[in-house]
Amino acid sequence: MSLIGTLLLVFALHGLFLVTVLLTRGTANGRSGHRVLALLLLVTSTVTLLHVLAIEGFEARWPHLKGLLFPLWFLLGPLTLSYVRRLAGKPWSRIECALLASTVVWLLPGIPFFLLPAAEKARYYDLVHWFGTPINFLIVLYYSLVAATSLTLAHRTVKEMRLPLGDSTEPPEVAHWKLYWLPRLLFAILLTAIFDVIAGLTMMLTRAWFDWLVTGIILVLCSLIYGVGYLMLVHPRRLLDSLPAREIRYLKSTLQSDGSDRILERLERLMREEQPFLDEGLSLGALADRLDVSRHHLSQAINQGLETSFYDYINRLRIDEARRLLETQNEGSITMLDLAYQVGFGSSASFYRAFKRHVGVTPKAFVSATTRDRSPTAHHTTSPVTSSP
Repeated sequence: MSLIGTLLLVFALHGLFLVTVLLTRGTANGRSGHRVLALLLLVTSTVTLLHVLAIEGFEARWPHLKGLLFPLWFLLGPLTLSYVRRLAGKPWSRIECALLASTVVWLLPGIPFFLLPAAEKARYYDLVHWFGTPINFLIVLYYSLVAATSLTLAHRTVKEMRLPLGDSTEPPEVAHWKLYWLPRLLFAILLTAIFDVIAGLTMMLTRAWFDWLVTGIILVLCSLIYGVGYLMLVHPRRLLDSLPAREIRYLKSTLQSDGSDRILERLERLMREEQPFLDEGLSLGALADRLDVSRHHLSQAINQGLETSFYDYINRLRIDEARRLLETQNEGSITMLDLAYQVGFGSSASFYRAFKRHVGVTPKAFVSATTRDRSPTAHHTTSPVTSSP
């Protein structure tokens, strides 16, 4: 085996090893992305392996291998789009499925070719391969459209995740490495597509540059395999995990981490000293005005710093206040409806739901447990707090 064949074989086997690693490790957060990246690496490794067999003469011994590369080329663009969307935390879309199905659509007319006897298949393939037909032109055009559509949509997704140019704010660590890795992945697939289209057109005109172009394609794919292997070794979590929704939402924000901490400090002081959460009509905008910060920055500070929503944060404070009142006031001195209004809820139903969610029991059960704890003897009976219909 030649030196170049040996090197390419090593890359192909390395890619297959990475496929097994991707399918057997990682977090649930990025599991779907693992599978798509594994499939993308499987395609690139298989293409590299088939090229090794071709340049080493094995394809002549196994003619049934001929023609297998075309369906694999079609998969590169759609799989890249799917991987980018999985890292961005986006669901599967119809256009993704349609682009992936395009490979199957291309295969259907080619089924008679793949069923030909080995010798006839090799003779027919070589004739079409080197002299070209109108079908070849249609295949190249179809491939170009699939690749261009896939990479355009993938680039648009990456752009949505990217910080504005000139922004000095450092993005979250995971997001930073996603934005470092994904453009390079798109560039590698774009180079592959360009080389492949030129090779397809060259194949119909002259053989002179075809071998060099195919070699260029394989080198790009080997670089991709090497890059994935390097990132898996050095930054596995940053490569594999999908971005949490809250990180994607605020990637373009100008709020830095120290600014978020200051907002949270002021917010906690305001809640402790003035208790604005007792106001039933309190909104995110009104609270932001009182803190003299933007509504967007306040929402980001709460969502990322406290890992909760504004609605849940305010309700938790209201329920904490309700618990304090139930523990300190005499039983029967206040109805549940009055208590709900007093701590900022608009109805007893919303109060009951929030109380059960944050405390784990209903307000009445909480009162009963508190009453038992305060009872001097086990036989001392008390009447529960009056409940309002």
